[in-house]
Amino acid sequence: MRVVLRGRAYAFVIAASLTCLRPAVAQGLQLSLPITVVDSVTGLPVADAQVLDLRTRVSALTNKSGTAVLTLPDSSEALITLRKVGYRPLTRLVTAANRVNPVTVSLVPLPQPVPGVVTSGRPGAPHRGPADTLRTLELNGFYERRRRTGAPTSAFVTEEKLSRLTTLTDLRHLTGRGLCAQNLYVDGMRVRVDRSLYSWLRPDRVAGIELYTHAPEIPALYNVTLPSGSSAICATLIWTK
Repeated sequence: MRVVLRGRAYAFVIAASLTCLRPAVAQGLQLSLPITVVDSVTGLPVADAQVLDLRTRVSALTNKSGTAVLTLPDSSEALITLRKVGYRPLTRLVTAANRVNPVTVSLVPLPQPVPGVVTSGRPGAPHRGPADTLRTLELNGFYERRRRTGAPTSAFVTEEKLSRLTTLTDLRHLTGRGLCAQNLYVDGMRVRVDRSLYSWLRPDRVAGIELYTHAPEIPALYNVTLPSGSSAICATLIWTK
């Protein structure tokens, strides 16, 4: 039996055939991009650095060897940004040639402040810090969340209180609230907790801290799902100077 297709019916069959073919073609358009991150001063690998493709929002953390692999839709180029606490953020354009030649990127360490130099305020005074510190907190929504989240005043630690601390681990004694290691953000980026983090994040480098110890308090943006699949029950947001 011979079937003759005319007009719209013919166009429909052609369109349906192309639709069926697209997934098969798209599945093959993948680019595995290996990236190695090193310290520009020591040349040593940088672990736990975030590598993010700004176009697709695909991200990965570098391993102990400083290497991460991004699996991206194949294209002629990708714009990636690299971030790690204690280093200057870096954005770089990566081309298709890097499929053959892996990318090696050097992150520049931030200068360390002079030990012992801190700003302080009179206990109990309505002191919110220097203008630049105040601006940093305002731009990141610190004071807006203090008004709207329902968390108590003790959850919001400003520079005046931080000047009383030796290390950030003393926060519980000062506020009654501790750091949330499993859901910790520094300047809006989720980070893993290790010894180097606390040695770099001294109180004199911090503009403000938000300590959310109960799930209902956590702002929606930072109420992530943990790897185990359970919702976060706490969160700590640290904003640096």
